[in-house]
Amino acid sequence: MDARAEASALPKTSVYPPVEDLPPKREKPAMTADERSRLQKELIAARDRQTSAVKARAGAARPKPIKP
Repeated sequence: MDARAEASALPKTSVYPPVEDLPPKREKPAMTADERSRLQKELIAARDRQTSAVKARAGAARPKPIKP
């Protein structure tokens, strides 16, 4: 006989939930439309501040090339 035939089947345990196991629908949304628009505006403003700061640093750090 084969050794695998005598071994009991190991239970299949996984750290990940099955794909078809979805959580129940929420009763109320996570964010209201006003909260979402406020958060979007804050994120856009933060992105613009960071972009301008990076551009300012990149312009100051890059010396102009010296022609021979």
